[in-house]
Amino acid sequence: VSQPQPQLVQTLRTELENVRELLEKQLEAERRQASQELDAEREASKAKMESLRKEQQEERDAHAAELRAMREAYAMETEALRADHAMRQEELRRDAEVEQQRLKKEVETEREARRSELEAQQAAADARLAEEKALAEEATAA
Repeated sequence: VSQPQPQLVQTLRTELENVRELLEKQLEAERRQASQELDAEREASKAKMESLRKEQQEERDAHAAELRAMREAYAMETEALRADHAMRQEELRRDAEVEQQRLKKEVETEREARRSELEAQQAAADARLAEEKALAEEATAA
């Protein structure tokens, strides 16, 4: 068995060292690439989550705006109904007041007519009584 030649051993060692360094560089490059890909995936995931969050917030905001608009419309409708009710109540009150005044005048007119009728009957009775008295005095005088 012959002794290995020192120069050949040195060459092999140098080549092995070069291959090892090359493999380490390649491994580091692959690690960097994997890390960059992972970072890119994280960023894409973050962006997607942010997009979903914004979309959900916009939906919530739109729903809240719709509810506010419905509440405002309900409040306006309720206020319109209240105003209409108050107006009708006022009309009914005025109509009742007018009717009460009309009835009061009607009763007063009937009272006046009745009083006039009674006064006329009294005057007629007084006239008959005076006439009868006058006839009685004539009869007594004759």
